[in-house]
Amino acid sequence: MPIDFSPPRDVRTRIIWSFAHDAVDEQLASTVAASHCDALRLVYFPGTKTRSMEFLQALSHIQGQHRVPIMIDVALKIRATVSELKQPRRLKIGEKVNIVPRRRGQSDDLVIKTDEWQDLFVPEATIYVGTGDVMLKCLTVDKAVVTAEVTQGEAVYPHAPIKIPRTNKDPKARDLMLTDIEQFLDNNIDFIVIPGITEREEVQKFRTFLHQKSTTPPWMILKIDTLKAYQELPRLIAEVDGVLISRREIALTTNPATVPMIAKEVNQLCSDHSKLVITASEILGSMRYNPAPTRAEVSDIANAVIDGTDVIVLPEDLCTSRYFARSLRLVYDVVADVELNTVDPNWDKQAPTIRSEYDALAASALRTAQRVGAKALVCLVRSGKTALRLSRFGTPVPIIAVAFERAILNRLRLVSGVNGILLDSTPSLDEVLTIVGKRLKEDSFLEDGDLVIFVTISLSPIGHAASNLLTVQTIR
Repeated sequence: MPIDFSPPRDVRTRIIWSFAHDAVDEQLASTVAASHCDALRLVYFPGTKTRSMEFLQALSHIQGQHRVPIMIDVALKIRATVSELKQPRRLKIGEKVNIVPRRRGQSDDLVIKTDEWQDLFVPEATIYVGTGDVMLKCLTVDKAVVTAEVTQGEAVYPHAPIKIPRTNKDPKARDLMLTDIEQFLDNNIDFIVIPGITEREEVQKFRTFLHQKSTTPPWMILKIDTLKAYQELPRLIAEVDGVLISRREIALTTNPATVPMIAKEVNQLCSDHSKLVITASEILGSMRYNPAPTRAEVSDIANAVIDGTDVIVLPEDLCTSRYFARSLRLVYDVVADVELNTVDPNWDKQAPTIRSEYDALAASALRTAQRVGAKALVCLVRSGKTALRLSRFGTPVPIIAVAFERAILNRLRLVSGVNGILLDSTPSLDEVLTIVGKRLKEDSFLEDGDLVIFVTISLSPIGHAASNLLTVQTIR
């Protein structure tokens, strides 16, 4: 049944609902279609496309061309999982545990399922179970048993994933292209999140693949899920449309104490390069089971907004919790309160770097809007980059993006502070201001007599003559 919820008005930061592939069905599609949602993220593992495809088709059937934006988060195969465990097993700090690929009689071994036994473990490596709440140190390794010591104790649940970052291999473009994601491209998805590829050439290969398979390819979002991916990001950022910061995953490969500053630096880098930035990992995770969050979780949301994120991603299993509607209202209330009030954070995000003439024009448009009291910044977009550039400066002036493709409009729904209008046809240069002005009165809050800044700072669908245009207009 529909979720009884509507977000606070004028909230800039977007919220994404997430679902695992085994939680989606036609009933869920009906619920999503009847509820407010900025976008949906589907966590997809190779070989599990059937239910996800049925869900997308049901959603498209219900919502038609107004379907909610869809993000596919491509996860590579889980290397190992806990096996033959009937109920949670609590491990204590200092306890020695034998990890085996098959049960040995009535022993209390921890049995795992994997087809990578020979390459999975090395001495001294840290072994993470589940979401990382349980940690073990690998002591000895042989063909039939691994001995480990518990360094952080907690409950181990049936089918929990096993992660050993030290033996992970860097993902390649080929790993993604060999999955069956092409069918998602045929269904006009809007965003695709790829695991932390760390070589520029590999990112370029996958982008070429997307452009070959789709006339309007989805925005490619690089997941920053390891320390190496974070370190290589300055060399990769020009090749992607945005970044997803997976703080939980980064913490498995570096000192967790450094993760907050890593998140701030990634936000700044994305701002400088006009890229979408998405913050994920355990947002209100405790509300899977509890009606109220921890104070740390609420502060976590607030800090993400202060850092300048465009999007906050809720964990996939939260959306099936009995407390989901409550958690959704809470996250929007926190976001609205932070955006409304003046804050003095202990870390000052810098204004985006002026790297090109396009950036300089965007900054000039914002200053002009504030000086003349414009009600909105109106930009023509072909790929969405103009709206992204304007959004990076965090202006309080509303940004209205006028797009000529619904697919581009869907992608812009996740850019903070941006609202969109679709033009069904491409006007000539002489009539564009008149036609856009009329649509603004029909489809936005603007009225006769309102001042707006009309700007296009990249090649637009109406020709080269419209590039680098900035003009003050009165809505009539």
